[in-house]
Amino acid sequence: MLRVLVLAAVAAAQTPPPPPRRPNATAASRAAWKAACLPKVQQPSPKPKRVAISLWGEAFRDSRKRGERRSCGIRGLHSQNATRALHFELFDKLKSFGYETFVVGATTHCEVLEEVAPLQQLSSRAWDDGVKVLSKWYASKLALPIAVHPVRLLNGALKSRLASLALLQKINIEYSHVLSLRWDLRVAPEHVERCWFESRRIFDSHVLGNFSLDWDRAELVPFEYAAAWTCLLDEDEPWLEARSTPSSNGWTEGCAPDAGTTAAALYDAPTKCVCGDPGFVGFDPPGECWNRHCAWDVCLNAFPSEARRSSCRSAPAFGAKLHLKHGGGTWEGALLGA
Repeated sequence: MLRVLVLAAVAAAQTPPPPPRRPNATAASRAAWKAACLPKVQQPSPKPKRVAISLWGEAFRDSRKRGERRSCGIRGLHSQNATRALHFELFDKLKSFGYETFVVGATTHCEVLEEVAPLQQLSSRAWDDGVKVLSKWYASKLALPIAVHPVRLLNGALKSRLASLALLQKINIEYSHVLSLRWDLRVAPEHVERCWFESRRIFDSHVLGNFSLDWDRAELVPFEYAAAWTCLLDEDEPWLEARSTPSSNGWTEGCAPDAGTTAAALYDAPTKCVCGDPGFVGFDPPGECWNRHCAWDVCLNAFPSEARRSSCRSAPAFGAKLHLKHGGGTWEGALLGA
């Protein structure tokens, strides 16, 4: 009995503090979120034709199955190297449009290492840290060292994007656009549209690729919106709401479970709670769901529709995720040239 009590006490001591709760997050708090950041939108002004490439998220992933976070395996090396080659083709394509490029980035350290003996060009010490490998591969383009953030992070996808964008506030380089991409996003440079840059409009992943419900894979934001966008990401803190449940009178008061929202496409559309999806913000306690002002992980829903309306055509073939067939163990389009 004493042993059980001791173990329970140890478990209680290791239990993390409860996550933030903001049950009364209303339209007023949403208005305050926007009011703190939208004044940072600047008037358009002539800027050098230069694109800041902001790379974020996990790199060297050797599993695409949802919920699996293995990274820096042998397959992850090959797929990331293929993606790196496509990134540099993209830089060349933008240069043909007259745009110079530089890179800022944020990612995590590797989580699980595999056998490194087959690697011929990288020492085991270097492969122990994927950030060092990325720093070597992108050395000719990096404006600052790659930022490193924890692997397990509440609201991790949003915070990773923010960590990369925040680096732009620390450099004295003028740029005309920010192109935000995930490290593991495969791009097709031949499908880049010159109109995207000349229109000076904000574009999300449903213009810059074919991502179904995913809005956060790729975004193109003109300079005048970059500081406000960074602020929106920084100021949006998720909160927990009571989960609505069925009752004899319908549903109890609270947050209705929702698998997602298309609010990223709509100006000022209210976001919805997401329940039971640790990839959205984090694990939610029983009976509660996460909510936040920022639609998906992009926060572009705070900008008025005229900032996002454009006659430029979309390019579904520009970007695509790398997928691992569940249970099949084979890569689709990942080992390009490997």
